[in-house]
Amino acid sequence: MNVRKSKAVVALSGGADSATILYLAIQQCDEVHAISINYGQRHVKELECAKKLCELNNIKHTIVPFDLTVFGGSPLTDETMEVPSQSAQNQSATVVPYRNTFIAMIAAAYCKANGFNIIYMGPTYEDLANYEDCRPVFFEALQQLVLLAGTVTLWKYLDML
Repeated sequence: MNVRKSKAVVALSGGADSATILYLAIQQCDEVHAISINYGQRHVKELECAKKLCELNNIKHTIVPFDLTVFGGSPLTDETMEVPSQSAQNQSATVVPYRNTFIAMIAAAYCKANGFNIIYMGPTYEDLANYEDCRPVFFEALQQLVLLAGTVTLWKYLDML
């Protein structure tokens, strides 16, 4: 019987959700790598945390530069805009358009180039109200897209585990 080795890439922002999914991947997979996307986010502390998490767990970590500041329109990437507080009712102002799409496609490309077969990401249902690209139907559609390229056989994200 030919059993395929599970090799996962974790899209690791360094925040709590992606740190949780990193540890789940470590428990569930034979080999784990992590990628972080430096998309021009103002809160670079998370990238530092991602690096530290990988060092602590002896995980190969790649930081991919992918500048989303050129689009503007989000206080997460635009220094001229004020970031709303976590308790504010206007969290939708923090949307970086198609950020999860770009992150997912970069993760799929990493999988294809490195012979990996699983992507772990950390979006949750709590994010649904403000972030359209956190919905399960969104990730199901992405799954179909990458399957057409023969890249990734399985997506795992927090709310499906």
